[in-house]
Amino acid sequence: PKAPFQSGGSTSTQRSLQTCPMESLPDSVIAPEHLLRMYGVPSGPVTNVSSTAPKVLQAVFESNSLKTSTGDFQCFIDSFSLASAKLTGDVESFDTNSCVVNSCGEPNLDEQYMAAMNEGVDISYLGVSSFHEMLINLLNEPDSRLPAVVSISYSEPESPSYQSNLEYMCKEFGTLSLRGVTIFASSGDTGATNKRPFGTCGSVYNVGFPASC
Repeated sequence: PKAPFQSGGSTSTQRSLQTCPMESLPDSVIAPEHLLRMYGVPSGPVTNVSSTAPKVLQAVFESNSLKTSTGDFQCFIDSFSLASAKLTGDVESFDTNSCVVNSCGEPNLDEQYMAAMNEGVDISYLGVSSFHEMLINLLNEPDSRLPAVVSISYSEPESPSYQSNLEYMCKEFGTLSLRGVTIFASSGDTGATNKRPFGTCGSVYNVGFPASC
């Protein structure tokens, strides 16, 4: 499991005064330094960004039914001594002072660890209702406004009942790739079987959509 930082501040005043304490993490928890070492990513702020690079270097797409916390994001940056970065896009529409159980976990993890892997680079936060809406939003952008990297922390099981729709969306993800967008997508939960059959740990390798494209 990764280590998300959730501060629990309940008001803007409390958020501005909180100290963001850093707890001692057990060896079983993945912290930023573990990921950097595991994947051979240099530590420290991103430098030498090309003058022709896209205006938005990286973006996270999250479900519009969830909230996120800019306060927790800043605590994560401070606690792991990362280079300063901001959440942009439509984050203000989803920002909350208080993260209750399961209300912020997925967006917080996504944006926090993107900040850890690409230090000092702002992240555009975008909330959508579906993969289809996300694709429409991206495909309608001119190349100059497309993010260089997109992270999608959630996925859904494939189903024969809507195979043609999934194939269509996979082709559009390919179109974005041809336009220079690198897309990272969750392969699923609970290991290689992705809980298939539903609710079990089964023995069949199953990758969630859209990582299965």
